Amino acid sequence: MKKLLFSFLILFTITTHVTHADEALKEAVQKYPPAQWLIGIGTEKSLETAKAEATAEISKRLVDPIKKSIDSNRSALEYKNVVEHYSPLLHSPIMLPLSGLHYAVIRSFPQYTVLAYAKRADFKAFYANRAEKIRKEIANELQKAERAYTRVDYDADKATQKYLRTYPRYETLKVAEVIQLGADYNPNHNYIFSKLAEYAVGGISASNPPLRSQTEVVKEVEEFRKPRIDSLETIAKEASQQLLVQVPYLSDKVQLDPFTYAGLLSSPASSELQRFLAKELGWTFLEKSRAIGRAIGEEIEKRAPWRLYGTLWQEGDGAKFRTILRNVETGEFKAGGIVQFSMTRIAPPITLKPPGHEDAKEVLHAFRLKPPGHEDAEESDSGNQSQLHILHQTTKGLVVEVRTNKGRPSGGVVTYTEGEKVEFEVKVNQESYVRLLYLLDGSYTPRVTLLYDNYHIDKSHINNWVKIPGNFVCMPPFGVEHLVVVARPHKFDSIDTYKKDGLLYLQNQDLKQLGLEMHRAVGLENQGTDQTDQIQTLIIQTGPE
Repeated sequence: MKKLLFSFLILFTITTHVTHADEALKEAVQKYPPAQWLIGIGTEKSLETAKAEATAEISKRLVDPIKKSIDSNRSALEYKNVVEHYSPLLHSPIMLPLSGLHYAVIRSFPQYTVLAYAKRADFKAFYANRAEKIRKEIANELQKAERAYTRVDYDADKATQKYLRTYPRYETLKVAEVIQLGADYNPNHNYIFSKLAEYAVGGISASNPPLRSQTEVVKEVEEFRKPRIDSLETIAKEASQQLLVQVPYLSDKVQLDPFTYAGLLSSPASSELQRFLAKELGWTFLEKSRAIGRAIGEEIEKRAPWRLYGTLWQEGDGAKFRTILRNVETGEFKAGGIVQFSMTRIAPPITLKPPGHEDAKEVLHAFRLKPPGHEDAEESDSGNQSQLHILHQTTKGLVVEVRTNKGRPSGGVVTYTEGEKVEFEVKVNQESYVRLLYLLDGSYTPRVTLLYDNYHIDKSHINNWVKIPGNFVCMPPFGVEHLVVVARPHKFDSIDTYKKDGLLYLQNQDLKQLGLEMHRAVGLENQGTDQTDQIQTLIIQTGPE
């Protein structure tokens, strides 16, 4: 009896505390209306990780309109240049380094809940001033480099170093540009893209002193260094030399993230290039087994303060390799390398694009959360939905998020190798039912499986990460796979499946049709019904050890 009473008191205390916390959250959001304020909520076991989660929420809200603006201008001539130019930031595993945020602890038991907030107008003004300051710093450094080349007794290596040391400053400038554009409550996507294109392609002629674009600076470095690029090894050698000019010595350990093609998937070429570059640099890289951990919770950044990642790009015969070294905790850009080369000079001939690249884009397109005929409605309400989703009491819209035991990658891709344990967690802002579809590599037929259906997340777990039951391990066959998470406020109707080799396959294997059915359910909200599906996709690239 005493044990039952004790359990009741614990349950009563937790329930009462959660209720009060929800009321406090509601009051906080009402105090900071999203039209004027950027807000984010973090709920985690420790205060530090809850604060990081709240900051990450704001980072995501700033980046999302930028990604949407780029995605909605795929037919623009400047599209590929803009995507590549901002890839080190938008495809980074590290969130935006944000300054000027305020924090309030809403709850400390049974978990910490932290509110992060900043006034939009002040935030934009702060980063506008920062951007102008960085532009002046870069322009002054470039003038020093140009003067160094005009000296009669100039040292080509030292002059080139001055140019190379502007690379991380250009990346820092991109952060300020993205934050300024992403902080608007109702962003104009065409305007945002036009500004991104101006920054990426044309430089800023109106600044004082005028700023040359990074593309022009890269060409200048290439002209003076004249590297001989004819293999993956020579690409890695040139990239390592550029990085070592900026960071001659690095005592701390570095986490080496999988290099990708176009910021999406790893390829045989990107993996080989990663291996060559690690060897050339000679830095101390974190052992692979120790690099596995949660981005929030099991904090790998405490073991490896630096993170190195790279991307390959190709347009016709021309190709480029970008690599970035960043501080995990502060987001600081420490060094960067950009190597341009011609595919016709690489021997033996190589293919940069990974198998499954086009299929991955097709899957993402099929399950994009934009119902046909409702594009304008979604965009006009994006500022409201992006902020108010954090409280089920303050928004009509359901929002679902997904992460794995390797965290929530910014680019939407997570990599596992054979034998690694795979865990899935979801978070919703309303009581929901969740359906998980798992798509095998596009080379397999059938490929669409039902991983879990009608997983119920009740009110007590709202705005908390909830682990999906099941023991999953990475094993053959390998390839590019996808997790599609669908949430709705009520139960899903039964779906036709059949069992084969221990998996439940959907009878309907048509991706476009499946995507359209989900989009129609999303669109029903705008027709006055309460059926509102929300969709999140995650790319999982698997391979042998």
